[in-house]
Amino acid sequence: MAQTKRLLNTVLLILIAYRAYIVVNRPVPTEFTEPMKVRVLDEIGRIANFWMDLSVYFEFNPAPDLVKLIVNFIFKLMLEGLSRPDYNVEIHDDYISGVPVRVFIPKAKTKSVGLPAMIYLHGGGWTWFNVYTYSGYLENLANRTNCIIVAVEYRKAPEHQFPIAYEECISVTWKILLGKSGYPIHKEKVMVAGDGAGGGLAAAIAKRFQKRVLMQILINPSLQFLDFKTPSYRDNVDTIPGITSAKSEAIHWLMYCGVKHQYTPYLVENEHTLPVVKASKYFSFIDSKKHIPLHLSVTNKSSIQTPYFNSTVGHSVQKLITNDTLSPILMDNLQGIPNAYIITSQYDVVRDEGIMFASRLHESKVRVKLKHYTDGFHGFFLFSAGGPFYLKLADKALSDLEQFIHVKVHGGH
Repeated sequence: MAQTKRLLNTVLLILIAYRAYIVVNRPVPTEFTEPMKVRVLDEIGRIANFWMDLSVYFEFNPAPDLVKLIVNFIFKLMLEGLSRPDYNVEIHDDYISGVPVRVFIPKAKTKSVGLPAMIYLHGGGWTWFNVYTYSGYLENLANRTNCIIVAVEYRKAPEHQFPIAYEECISVTWKILLGKSGYPIHKEKVMVAGDGAGGGLAAAIAKRFQKRVLMQILINPSLQFLDFKTPSYRDNVDTIPGITSAKSEAIHWLMYCGVKHQYTPYLVENEHTLPVVKASKYFSFIDSKKHIPLHLSVTNKSSIQTPYFNSTVGHSVQKLITNDTLSPILMDNLQGIPNAYIITSQYDVVRDEGIMFASRLHESKVRVKLKHYTDGFHGFFLFSAGGPFYLKLADKALSDLEQFIHVKVHGGH
């Protein structure tokens, strides 16, 4: 028995060592200035993706409460480590309009006339993470931008499906815009912001309150699930699939919409769009030939149409994939939408959505600042607050945003 145990331990160590060797030597784009951190992040993501693949194959819920608790804890450690700096920020756990929020207030700033505020909607595919996971990052964001951050703890999929998260964000935003949040917020200087799935929520909220919201800040936003064959999806098929992949995006969209996530393979191949949808106006809104400026040089590919479709899947999602609250980039009329600051990354399957949305906003005479990071990847911005995966690129991107807000929101003072 003891000999068998030693043998098993030896085999396990060999397997772990072999996997570590693969990770250390896995090729990543040469543009990454801190490639080893990216490799490790990608490996962690690949492990998570394996779990999601099993859920598709065996048809079980991949995100029960216990799994969410474990994933959120691990991600919090990734963002912060075991401790984080004192950012000189007050933190309040509260409710606004009955929705849980965590509020971050820079201590050093005067509150007599009210501070600009950023309503922040976190990412995680509408399924993972929470405002507590993001806490260190949001403290740093509040400190650096000199804004009150109101992070909304909206309810998550798959238990709570669209439009619950959207409606809760609407409720919080409306109360803040009315000046009834209970915090020293300048109600004429309210921004909405979010990353990934939260970026899509933020864009939808900005449209809803377009005459009241000062600005929308969209960080690697996920803005549509009509087309999984955009150039950025095809460019990044196998680049860093643990961090960004079509399969992961599709699974999360389906869980958020309350559709079987076993339909994932059909979405990845664009077989979820019926002929009537393929022939509709919506694909023109995400046509790379029209909406990705050549001077950006982000891709040598163009949008394509696939002729195949699955009738069952197509009818299940037909009304959802063209819903412009779910997919803000499909909004027909963009005139009057709040000014935008949009962050996109070269190595991100949703890269083109942010770029094309910025292009369409510009065409509609909306003031937009597009910051494209040629060495960025999906979610990189979150690693700007220290922790074991702190990235210099993320700190630079935060400095860029900080300077923009200093001029456009604080008036340069």
